[in-house]
Amino acid sequence: KVDGNLGTASSEELKGSMADRMKQCFCWSLFVVESLLPGFTAQHELTILLGVRLLQRRCLISRLPVDLQLPTIRDLQLDYVKICTSPTCSSDGIVQPSADVKAIDAAYKLPEPRQFVPDNDDLPYALWKRDMKSQISAMRLSGLTALHYLLRGTTESIRRELYDVVSSTECYSVDPNFVMNKVFAKLDGRFATSWTVPEALERWQSLEQGSSETMPSFLAKFDSERSLYEGVTGRKLEDVDLIARLLGAVKPRLALKLQESHGSRVRSLSLDELKSDLIFFERLLKKSDAAATGSKSPGPTENDEKK
Repeated sequence: KVDGNLGTASSEELKGSMADRMKQCFCWSLFVVESLLPGFTAQHELTILLGVRLLQRRCLISRLPVDLQLPTIRDLQLDYVKICTSPTCSSDGIVQPSADVKAIDAAYKLPEPRQFVPDNDDLPYALWKRDMKSQISAMRLSGLTALHYLLRGTTESIRRELYDVVSSTECYSVDPNFVMNKVFAKLDGRFATSWTVPEALERWQSLEQGSSETMPSFLAKFDSERSLYEGVTGRKLEDVDLIARLLGAVKPRLALKLQESHGSRVRSLSLDELKSDLIFFERLLKKSDAAATGSKSPGPTENDEKK
């Protein structure tokens, strides 16, 4: 709430420290300047002048200390931006979130992104970055929503480092898309590694489905690994190569079932047809296993029947 007497310190304010009162005072000065100069951009010396005068009155000091560190114009710019983006109060007294708050809140209502964890071989930084950019593009995210969705995809320790970038004087009041590029640049500097062609080839050839890994999950990994391989080698894989690699990477029992069903025609399937069939046969095998397990379950004992 803004009262009518900006030069008088309230009893509650007087209980605070000098530093707190100084900070409050400069916030008040910005309100005054905004009312005097609509569209004010915090570039005028009047800001400093009003800030000093209100500081003296609200902190109840007649003379400023010689070594007092007054805020710079850039500090006042940042305070002004904070005030302009703070919640507003409607005529009926209900606080309305600012546009920035709404944009940030939207990022935390979206599905959880895949989280980048350093030294996680299953999801190296290059793949995580590609997936993150693809998700942001597919969901048509922009501005603060895109930036905070990106931050959600990092661990807490990395996020703390990135907050330093986001809140820096260079990034605070500029376009969020510029800030996001700065964030990626920071991550690139720390985690981007140069893959050699032999390393990418070995990773691609050693790819295989885990024993407890579902087919949809493995196919998503397959596509990510394919992108990494093609990006490093500069070679676009043809469907015939992808089909051969996929058949060699899935669980042997599943590949055999597919071979029994299609015979020699299995390699003439399109990649999409093969993926669809793999998901279908995996479900079929699970149902078959469940039925077999149920038929082998021991029947009720004599004691069970008596109960």
